[in-house]
Amino acid sequence: MSRVLGSKLPLIVPFLVVVGILAIMGCKPDSVGPDRESDEDLIPMNCSDEIVLPDGADYGEFFPEHASGDCDFGPDWKTHGPKVNVDARLSVDESKTQLWLLCSMVAVETEADLTEAKGSWKELIYTAPQGWYINKISSAVLARGEYTDANVLWDRIETSMCTFDIMGNTLLNDVCNTIIDGDATRIKIHLNPISVVLCDQRR
Repeated sequence: MSRVLGSKLPLIVPFLVVVGILAIMGCKPDSVGPDRESDEDLIPMNCSDEIVLPDGADYGEFFPEHASGDCDFGPDWKTHGPKVNVDARLSVDESKTQLWLLCSMVAVETEADLTEAKGSWKELIYTAPQGWYINKISSAVLARGEYTDANVLWDRIETSMCTFDIMGNTLLNDVCNTIIDGDATRIKIHLNPISVVLCDQRR
């Protein structure tokens, strides 16, 4: 063992000398760790990280349109679902000055005659101040949820981007663009605060 250590000693000594010199000069390896941001996390000099609280952060009610079957998700007082899929995402337009909410809902009866309703919607939720543009969205940009409805009450799905309030099955006709006393299949979306990076176009 002493022969092995002795054979490597000429290599170890110069290495220790170099490490010592670097330590005296205050140098350290260039690495990404807990105290160092990656290049993707660095904010350009003319930009700032802002929290956007959309004016009126509740969106909807959105009503999906009748696609197939009759107008009800269940005969009489029985419930045949529906199986519900909801989707919401945030998108920046081509000018990079507007932030849009894109959302959709599909509801399908779980038994014959497989009544289906679906719809998609687009809402402008934020416009950057004049002279500024949206460099990127730092918080969650996509939310999805699915479930099979088993009552005639509002159901809630919470995500990191938003909360979905969903009315699937109702007491009366569910779809066919019929709204009687507010009783119809529909969705509401409550956005959480959105973090964006705004950059100054004038610099």
